[in-house]
Amino acid sequence: WGRTMKQLTVLMTFMGVTAIAAVATLVLVCVQVFRVTQEVGMISGKVAVDTKTLEDEVDLLGAKIDRMAQHKCQAKFITPVKFQAKRGTCWDFATLAILEQTYRRQGFENGWLTDLEYVVFSEHAYGVAVIEYCRENEAHCPHVRTTSNSTDGGFISWIYYFQPLQDKIVPNSVCPYVEDPTNDHECDNYHSYLKVNPLKFRIGNMRTMYDIQIIKEHLRLHKNTMAWVSVLGTVTYYVPCIGSFANTSACNETKCTHCPLDLAYPTKCCVKESRPGWTLDGEFYMHREMERVGAHAMTLVAYNDNFVSKEGHRGGFVVKNSWGAWHSHTLTYFMNEMSPLNEKEICPNSRSPRNWVPGHTVLVCSDTHYCDENVLYEVTSITKGPDGTVVMCFDRRNTSAAFEVSDVFGPEQTTTNECSPPMPLDLYADFFEPISEQIEPNDEDSCGFFFFPYEVVEEINKQFGFFWVSDFDVLWDPQSFAANAAANPSLDYSQVLASTTKVFTPTYPDALPFFPPEDGDLESAHKRIYSLNESPMLVQQHSAKKVPLRGETTKGDV
Repeated sequence: WGRTMKQLTVLMTFMGVTAIAAVATLVLVCVQVFRVTQEVGMISGKVAVDTKTLEDEVDLLGAKIDRMAQHKCQAKFITPVKFQAKRGTCWDFATLAILEQTYRRQGFENGWLTDLEYVVFSEHAYGVAVIEYCRENEAHCPHVRTTSNSTDGGFISWIYYFQPLQDKIVPNSVCPYVEDPTNDHECDNYHSYLKVNPLKFRIGNMRTMYDIQIIKEHLRLHKNTMAWVSVLGTVTYYVPCIGSFANTSACNETKCTHCPLDLAYPTKCCVKESRPGWTLDGEFYMHREMERVGAHAMTLVAYNDNFVSKEGHRGGFVVKNSWGAWHSHTLTYFMNEMSPLNEKEICPNSRSPRNWVPGHTVLVCSDTHYCDENVLYEVTSITKGPDGTVVMCFDRRNTSAAFEVSDVFGPEQTTTNECSPPMPLDLYADFFEPISEQIEPNDEDSCGFFFFPYEVVEEINKQFGFFWVSDFDVLWDPQSFAANAAANPSLDYSQVLASTTKVFTPTYPDALPFFPPEDGDLESAHKRIYSLNESPMLVQQHSAKKVPLRGETTKGDV
């Protein structure tokens, strides 16, 4: 009996091992069959396990790549920057920027627009609609001036809360924007066109976010532009009254302020200087105290965790502003997809002191309270000063209207060298500007984007508690597109067609702004060409209208 039990045990053990091996073999076979089936399914356009199409698999692959590249993301089908001029209509421009982007995206995705086409909407007409609505519903529009025929100040969220406004958007050709603020409420053809206006949409939902990570994730998932509202502030510098600067009127004991103790200056007297909290190179920043001077609405279009601003802030959002093309950059540059050398061909920002080159840049006086007329100032050096300021030195040459610039810098001209007191770098642009030969315009089709670092957002939240981003679920009716005009004979699409244009994005295949020679002329090939209209390097040629840099800042909107 004992021997029989031992034999039985050995047999059962052998059978168990065999069964385990059989199960393992079966599992391996199943896995292999699954893999083969999946591969065959993908080749045939189907995945056996979840019946997804090949197009779905490509989307899934794209999502995987997207997750790997979470450090940056941008919205799709962004439209070019516009210029609000010296009017408090940033909320108006931000609202229509969102509507233009969703219209363009849905038009392309449904085959009603080409990938480059978009329709320009009228900010002026929308302002008229808001004025009329608020005049009839004063309780809905507290603390704004729309009831007195002014569009200075407003809210992007009105397009969601005040649903009648969703029937008031018209093409730009009906009522082009006027920079003069005295006729905010006038638009001759507006009301008659509303009767045959094909533009129609509804906003299903609005979501407002305050957390940086949630905002980034929302942008990455939906890739739509979003409304941006934040404080506009100033930053503060303390310039010590030492050296020759101590003898100026600014350092009079009745005017100077106590220097911060942490700066350890050899004097107690400092000049307190406040500057706007954004540079003339399109970057928002912070420095010491920040003071609120207003609020501003823009359009959030992207984020990039790896871009480093000139002030040393790493990572931030890219916003589409409404201050025109001046003192800004391309979206491609802020996404680290354009070399700085090529960027200077598109957005040279000539008036920004950050782009002045010692030994090359020549300045003239633009404010005779601080410098002299009929004098050319050649920048010789730019050195760091205290508290983030810089000291700029010049070779000063007297001249007159009778002299050419080349004559003035001849060896026969006498020069004197002088240096400024320590000042914030951008402050120099208030007093000087480059000579006309060295001023190049920014391209209005591509420039106009600003960089808003995460650190600055957090500081604004900490100090003022005034920052948020809103996303709107916009759905455009098919009748809004001229491609569907035949199905809507009672509507007038002429203004839609008149306001349809194309967006062009200049691209360079190389990091260097090198232009191939024509007819073997190597000298012209190496010549620096600023005008995009003449540049053969652009992959997409266009005849963009050039606009001069705007020398006046746009006021913030409260």
